[in-house]
Amino acid sequence: MIRPFDWRDFPNLHRNRNEGIWLDTSLALTRWMALVPAGALLASLAPATGIFTCVATNDGNGDNPVVGQLSHAAGSIKAKLTFITPEEAIETAGVSRLLDHLAKVAGERGAHNLLAEVDEASPVYEVLRRNGFAVYTRQRIWDLKPVETTDPGPWRHVGDEDEHGVHYLYHSLVPALVQQTEPPPWENMNGLACTEDGELVAYVHLAYGPTGILAQPFVHTGTDHADLLLRTLHGAIPNIRSRPVYLCVRSHQAWLTPFLDELEFESGPRQAVMVKRLVVPLRELVPVRRNNTGLDNAQPEISPTTSRWTTDGLTHPNK
Repeated sequence: MIRPFDWRDFPNLHRNRNEGIWLDTSLALTRWMALVPAGALLASLAPATGIFTCVATNDGNGDNPVVGQLSHAAGSIKAKLTFITPEEAIETAGVSRLLDHLAKVAGERGAHNLLAEVDEASPVYEVLRRNGFAVYTRQRIWDLKPVETTDPGPWRHVGDEDEHGVHYLYHSLVPALVQQTEPPPWENMNGLACTEDGELVAYVHLAYGPTGILAQPFVHTGTDHADLLLRTLHGAIPNIRSRPVYLCVRSHQAWLTPFLDELEFESGPRQAVMVKRLVVPLRELVPVRRNNTGLDNAQPEISPTTSRWTTDGLTHPNK
């Protein structure tokens, strides 16, 4: 049985608060370093938050339920798995049922993709693969420590005038598969920018939380100052207030790794960034009339695709 999280599950989640697997790296680093039962309970009482926590009875044993959570902002094309707990139950049938249910919840809310971030060495990696998730990129999280330098660096706060440059930088650097899966960074543009000769060559998106700050860089490969950009980044980030700063380096920015190694920053294990498609786009040919000249050179048009939710876990075009 799968049901929403409620007050009956509070003791179990509290007991397993340090035994779960985080699947949203940004949330884990900036918001909660351990599972917070009160947050799951609050979300269950206020669905408008876009956070949904569900419980699956594990193999008929009501004493060992599996708890999972997803977050989805209204109108967004992506939903994200937040956590699954406890880790010891990750290989059980209850987890597969729970993942299917969470995918259905996300699809019914209009999400096209359900995302998860997981260490490749974690057992949940194979579990997600067996449940329809596929890797679309990889990343490492680096611990960004302050570096002693007298150079103030070229960073400045990103502004509205940088939006065009961020668009160009994003489309130049980010693979098409990632662009199709995640919203672009200008939907919530907040961070630092660097310009060389009037051209934007770097943008770092910043996500703030009470327990940390996560920075994601978009640095053009044509810049000659990547080492300077990384060396002065920590000092340029505003309002740190003693919080740790982490740098999320995606595989398409892996060329920055030698500079990070030289600065002796420490990195975590490689993570797979995975997606389960909730929408299957299909195109169909629609016949068109001949033009006024009577020639058969008119091309068939592609009809727009609409989607509806079905019980098989995918959306399909309406007929």
